[in-house]
Amino acid sequence: MSTTQHMHVQVRDGHPRGFANVERDPESSFEHAFEAGHFASESKHAGQRFGMAPLNFARVSDVLLGDNEDMHRRSGIDVPNRERFGVLGDPRHGYFAGVHLAEKAVGGHTRYCTLMPDELSPADDQRLPGPDVLSLFWSPVCAVGSHGAHGANAQLCVSVFGAGIVPEQPRVMVVLYNTNFTRDLVKHNGTLVVTVLAEGQEYLLGPLGTTSGRESQKLDPTQYAVTAVGDPYFPGGYGMLECDVIEEVDLGDATAFVCAVRSKRRLSGSTPLARHIALAAQPPEVLERWASVQAAAQAASRASQHWRD
Repeated sequence: MSTTQHMHVQVRDGHPRGFANVERDPESSFEHAFEAGHFASESKHAGQRFGMAPLNFARVSDVLLGDNEDMHRRSGIDVPNRERFGVLGDPRHGYFAGVHLAEKAVGGHTRYCTLMPDELSPADDQRLPGPDVLSLFWSPVCAVGSHGAHGANAQLCVSVFGAGIVPEQPRVMVVLYNTNFTRDLVKHNGTLVVTVLAEGQEYLLGPLGTTSGRESQKLDPTQYAVTAVGDPYFPGGYGMLECDVIEEVDLGDATAFVCAVRSKRRLSGSTPLARHIALAAQPPEVLERWASVQAAAQAASRASQHWRD
């Protein structure tokens, strides 16, 4: 193979070409034909020497009988008769994909090839089925409540995460943004209660997600109950956790409260409320207020959150 900056692999019958960009210096695979220890036992032609097999990564497609294309004395690879992304390696010798893919594939230390159909791009995020990847890291819609001198207060939160593996000492991490009144109450009192809201409680998005307890008493007394220390929770939800704050982590725009779970219990047999379901149930005026509150919160976070460029 001649020294080159780019390698293109063409497959007959309209299959998409693979590509690999070689970083820094040009590479050649000629060195492997005469590699020490293989001179007498294997062919001098790299195209015959490689024994490639699909590895089980990233939607690799199995090659079935009648579902392949002959590669004509190239690397002896049968290619599935469909467009998929895969990584090919040589499991007989323990060669698997690492970093600097093209450099190692063409003339480096590891023998493999990547096949990347041309249509796979960041634009696939918009056309592939399923939710956005980041949305999978939000919790169900929760109400986080605490109390102060003027009574109880609560806010919506989708940043409640498990933070421990010891069954008899369960912990959660609750992230509250610094502009929220409930965050100040939790920081002052060191206690909070998490209610995992249930489908049927979509009506709470308006009062808990678009108004501030600093301005007025936003909780309807008929819609919540309080724990022994005075923190509000919402009967009819999926379940609740009573928590004490163990420590705090400053995120710049928010505070992550690491909490000890002192008690937990189910409140109903309903389904936990997802964010998109809660929003879909709102009237236009609530959605308008919600969008305004979110825009202001994002602007504040953009200016103060810890970040590294």
